[in-house]
Amino acid sequence: MPLQLDITYSFQRLLEKSRNIDGRLVSRQLTHIVDSFILSKFESSKIGLKSGDELCIIAMGGYGRMEMAPHSDIDLLYLHNGIKEERLETIISKINTYLYDSGKEVGHSCRTIKECFRYLDNMSTYHAFLDARFLAGSKSLFEKFKTNFLEKLPVKLTKRYNEIKEEILTSRFLNEERPILLSEPNLKTDLCGLRDIQYMFWMEKPFRNLPSLSGLSILPAFQRGEIQLLQEAYDFILRVRIAMHTITSRKTDRLDLNLQQEVAEYLGYGKKEELSSVEKFMHVLYRHQKNIYFIIRTYLDSILEKRGSSKGESFSYEDLNFLK
Repeated sequence: MPLQLDITYSFQRLLEKSRNIDGRLVSRQLTHIVDSFILSKFESSKIGLKSGDELCIIAMGGYGRMEMAPHSDIDLLYLHNGIKEERLETIISKINTYLYDSGKEVGHSCRTIKECFRYLDNMSTYHAFLDARFLAGSKSLFEKFKTNFLEKLPVKLTKRYNEIKEEILTSRFLNEERPILLSEPNLKTDLCGLRDIQYMFWMEKPFRNLPSLSGLSILPAFQRGEIQLLQEAYDFILRVRIAMHTITSRKTDRLDLNLQQEVAEYLGYGKKEELSSVEKFMHVLYRHQKNIYFIIRTYLDSILEKRGSSKGESFSYEDLNFLK
């Protein structure tokens, strides 16, 4: 089989039989496919390492969270203990070139544990570190990374970034006169998208060592079942995003009107020629977004209540407007 078809072919086989499977499960399966190819390339290229060299490959960001869509970027951290540059370049080049040849966009960095601290002044990089996941190589070095870096993230910096995320969420969920659910939403960055949920999770993860969204259920702000609703909403959006990538054959987060027909059919809501199929699909999406809205509102209100500040004005489902 030609090199460039390895990952693509494996993705296609999986996606052909997974249209009705939960989004998080499909994302994990796509992630495992990429993991297996990277691990294979690493095993065949690590022979260039010398005695005493320690190197591990760490999955970062969405790839670290195991939330791959067919055309998601692959972010890697090559963590080492001071290996000479020429030996590192041989391994990195082999793995990255393979991924590029397979049609994947790769973002990578190559650092020691000490060097990782230098890049914490960027909040996006900080978030990527929070999602770090061991992939291949020296497990002992990864344990040192957790102990000497992740567990020693500056508390002041974490609090400052949490203040920024809180300000962003507050401006979107509490300060608007009426929240708006868009008819052509960006499922990642628009109101009630993936990023809003991730911000809430990232605010709690460093202090509570949460492994996943389900860990938010320990917060006293939430009643039984609310985080389950949040997980179901997150799962559905991931599923829609996978459908969008599959249909368009590219990375996209904007669910425009023309695409909605094909996504509705892909997810089993009826033929794309039927107007009712789009209505059924968007009704389910909006229902999940409403749940996201009220759960994040509950979270923000609990923060304000702790400070003795007034909570946001209460809303009902009927108060959510739709921009047509």
